[in-house]
Amino acid sequence: MHHAIEHAVERAARLQGRILGALLVRRRWLILLPSAAAVALGCFAALQSGREFFPATDAGLIRLFIRVPSGIRVEDTARIMADVQREIRGLIPRDELQFVVENIGTPSPVNQAWVETTAISSADGEIFVQLAAEHGPSERYIGNIRAMLAEKFPGVQAFFRPADATSQTLASGAPTTFEVRFSGRDIAGNLVLAQEFRGRLAEIPGAADVTLREVLDQPGYAIRVDRARAATLGITQQDASGALLAALGSGGSVAPSFWSDPATGAAYDVQVIAPPSVLTSVEQLLNLPIRPSTGGGAPVPLRTFATVGEKRAPASVSRTTMQPTWTVVANAAGRDLGGLTADLEKIIDELRPRLKPANRIELAGQAALMRSSYSELIGGLGLSAVLVFLVMVVNFQSWSLPFVAISGLPVAVSGALFSLWLTGTPLSVPALMGIIMVVGVSTANSVLVSSFARDLTNAGVSAPDAAVNAATTRLRPVLMTALAMILGVIPMAIGHAEGGEQNAPLGRAVIGGLVFGTCASLFLVPIVFATVRARFGAKTSVS
Repeated sequence: MHHAIEHAVERAARLQGRILGALLVRRRWLILLPSAAAVALGCFAALQSGREFFPATDAGLIRLFIRVPSGIRVEDTARIMADVQREIRGLIPRDELQFVVENIGTPSPVNQAWVETTAISSADGEIFVQLAAEHGPSERYIGNIRAMLAEKFPGVQAFFRPADATSQTLASGAPTTFEVRFSGRDIAGNLVLAQEFRGRLAEIPGAADVTLREVLDQPGYAIRVDRARAATLGITQQDASGALLAALGSGGSVAPSFWSDPATGAAYDVQVIAPPSVLTSVEQLLNLPIRPSTGGGAPVPLRTFATVGEKRAPASVSRTTMQPTWTVVANAAGRDLGGLTADLEKIIDELRPRLKPANRIELAGQAALMRSSYSELIGGLGLSAVLVFLVMVVNFQSWSLPFVAISGLPVAVSGALFSLWLTGTPLSVPALMGIIMVVGVSTANSVLVSSFARDLTNAGVSAPDAAVNAATTRLRPVLMTALAMILGVIPMAIGHAEGGEQNAPLGRAVIGGLVFGTCASLFLVPIVFATVRARFGAKTSVS
């Protein structure tokens, strides 16, 4: 086997030498055809491939947020959630379902500091689905659940939230993939724009779970106190509000009270409230006795100085840097994140001129993180190429030889992009990291060839002969470097291991980039060296 490999390398070197010799003698321009074709393939692949932030991983977790019509009691919400859960269990095979958990309503004020939730009332809830170890694609089940909700629960608003730890980290606190915020003091005008944006975004192919995060029509009662009448009775606003909060059980969120068990040391939240069975109507609430804080008078019923009326108001107030905010959330389904973000930003650009001064529209969530990460990585890639070029200038003491060494980089990068498109892999942060690795390895191989050719020319060998000898002599180390890297990343490129979807783009970009880059180092770089050396010679050396 050893001798067979040696003979194969020697035959490849002889064939390489004959090809380079023929090109250098008569038709150097022919090398431009495959090089230009490779670059064209890379440009085509870059335009056709989708863009993602990070590849999606299938952790077997599904997290569904559900919002029923506002004002529904928590037991009615539980009934609707149970109906949804039964339908979900019918969509997922029994042997692939491990368990389903429901969280209905909002957690206590103390737990909200530790529990990450978007629930704001008793009309909200979440369903967590844990699939078994052997299960079908989670995205397929998510799509089936979306279709089921639209068909059987049209009055329910729902969106899927990041479920596993990786997705939650990438979301950076956002409940969905897209989060578009309309912020500013023009509350009514921003709401009109937010609702228009929601309608237009829902029509874009690939946009799913498009929802306004804030609830605008939470039903309730408004208690209006006649202050003049209350003052004659010696009752203040604080007296009335304190008695109401104590009776309705809301005083714990304003002035929480805790009791510490001396036996165990555990602290408990304590509230004294009127039993719900006693307060069954607004009339009973109006009969609540209010004790005056001044004058020492006897308690008087609430109806003596107050009236109650129905109203609908926002259930919560969102703020961004202390500015009132309306938030539209959405997910991507069946389309790459980059393409959907581009369409979304077109709508934002059309709506932005209609904002009043000091109001703004901003994009958050994974889409915003992807945009910033891409700009930083691409900027870092360009800066690294410039720095590598300058370092080689100092090393070679020449301006022309570094240009020769990096002449194969466009071909290598094009190979990485083409391999991503060929395997149906969207461009992502791991893929960009793979391209950066390709730049480093491909440049190192090109430096190996060009530096050896420079030494030969300095020894008196002609530029064409030096180029051919350098390429054939350095064929073995160049192939060893490229093959070692390619064989090392093949398991990563296959991506069959648990969580392998995250690293597969990196491996695929490295394989394609090194295949194209190695060919460029062995054929394009020697011809560029001979051409540059014959034309400029040593005139471009650094003094």
